[in-house]
Amino acid sequence: MENSDKKKRHDAIMNRKLILEVADSLFQTYSVSEVTMKQIAVECNIGQGTLYRHFSNKAEICQNLMDHKIETMFNVIDEIKHSNKTDEDKIKYILYTFVRLINDNKQKLEEMKRTGKRSSVMMNLHFYDRLKVDIQACIENLEIVSNAEFHTDIMLNSFSRDVFDYYCVEKKVTPEQFADRIHFIFIERLMI
Repeated sequence: MENSDKKKRHDAIMNRKLILEVADSLFQTYSVSEVTMKQIAVECNIGQGTLYRHFSNKAEICQNLMDHKIETMFNVIDEIKHSNKTDEDKIKYILYTFVRLINDNKQKLEEMKRTGKRSSVMMNLHFYDRLKVDIQACIENLEIVSNAEFHTDIMLNSFSRDVFDYYCVEKKVTPEQFADRIHFIFIERLMI
């Protein structure tokens, strides 16, 4: 490979890293919805064409910023899945892990969901299916419902931003209390 090709590739990697750092900083200063792609390009001192070569929209930027946090969440979930906890408790601790992620990253996750056709549902998140598989396996093991897939989908979609914000912001319920209530409705109540 020629030196000019290596330099171009290095520059592209550095631009991508700069875009993510600047976008994250802007998202912390302003809300994600207030920040524009043009603003990100200006703050990075790059052209909008360069920005769009790396990311086609803010949702892609948010997804890249979230990837490490999501992987960390799934590492914790893997530990929970392989623990000696009951399936009922595994679901509860998976929900706690998930609720911490969504509480700490609401705006980025909302921007990621907005790119889909059904902007208000959790199913549009790129990691939804992976999370669903983990919870659905526990529900199937508990044998508390005849359709574990439907039950899991409805349970996870209880964490949509509108519902979550209403209870955690308006009603002052902590994220863990919210997860406990969802766990009670969808799991504990059926175990009785």
